[in-house]
Amino acid sequence: MRAQSLLEAGKASGTGIQITVGAVVAPRMNGNRGSLSGLDEVGAYRAGVPEASPDLRRRRSREFTQEVVVRAGALPDREAALLKAVFADGKPLTELAALTATPVRRLRRRIHRLMKRVMTPEFAYVMRHAHSWPQTRRRVAHATVVLGQSLRETGRALGLSLHSVRRHHESVRSMCEAVASLAREARAALHART
Repeated sequence: MRAQSLLEAGKASGTGIQITVGAVVAPRMNGNRGSLSGLDEVGAYRAGVPEASPDLRRRRSREFTQEVVVRAGALPDREAALLKAVFADGKPLTELAALTATPVRRLRRRIHRLMKRVMTPEFAYVMRHAHSWPQTRRRVAHATVVLGQSLRETGRALGLSLHSVRRHHESVRSMCEAVASLAREARAALHART
């Protein structure tokens, strides 16, 4: 019910919520260890899947690696280059640490923080839908979700009040949650038919 009211509110405000169910496959779990076979409807890996907080020593599935590289394209050059070096090129952290003159531990923490931000449903939603939003909402979403800035930093950088930034940020989050909720309902309805 709540998702439908959010969808109607989104249509009324012109946010242009679009839902594509079935375009992407939901990840499958093998026993207690999560193995990734795809993305869910909002383009994020489900919570509880180990790839959401990656152990950089393990091999990744091809789909996961490709998705990280695609999402890294939305990041600033320095952060994108780091994720691409680790996931696309398969460079070891010790080698990257030596090249950047950064301790391995600090580099590992940086990658974990980047992955935590990049693999969220909000990040995928902003990447897919921001082009259709008003300029202010798009700028706020880019700063808070993609760049990972705080609401106060975003307000200062964009010359907006904290209230305005919070309002746009919450709007993006609620649209993302509405899409995820509707997708779950559609998946449950399809599952009930079979």
